[in-house]
Amino acid sequence: MGYGHRLGAIYRYMSSEFSEFKDMSKHRSNVSFGTDFSYYLKQNIGFGIKYNGIYTSSVADYRFPYVGAVKVFQKTDIHYIGPFIGARYFLTQNRYCIFANFGGGYVRFRDKISILDESAKVIGNTAAFFGEIGFDFLVTKYLAIGSK
Repeated sequence: MGYGHRLGAIYRYMSSEFSEFKDMSKHRSNVSFGTDFSYYLKQNIGFGIKYNGIYTSSVADYRFPYVGAVKVFQKTDIHYIGPFIGARYFLTQNRYCIFANFGGGYVRFRDKISILDESAKVIGNTAAFFGEIGFDFLVTKYLAIGSK
């Protein structure tokens, strides 16, 4: 679980009349959490499943042409689930290790926005691929706590 910040442009194809609305910088911060389960067939090669969720919501004041100042509410959630293959290398005898996982899966996206008395919802899904590198501390033979 942690704090995240989305990169890249948001709503970059909007007309110039709504240029102030393009910068949804308050909406880029989010809370993210995830978990994954791994099973190693050999000491260094394994596979697993990963889940990741991102939630963000914001309220911001924007000045629209012909309308004036308006409060805009936006809520977004993104979920990922999918399998992966992994490799690890022990730094000490069965205690600390670094790992790398690569996989692909399913992503669901939902964005809800309200402006004045109008609201809209955008729902989508797609395939996604990921790669990650991290560090694990083995608590027991079958349980590890790590960081990515």
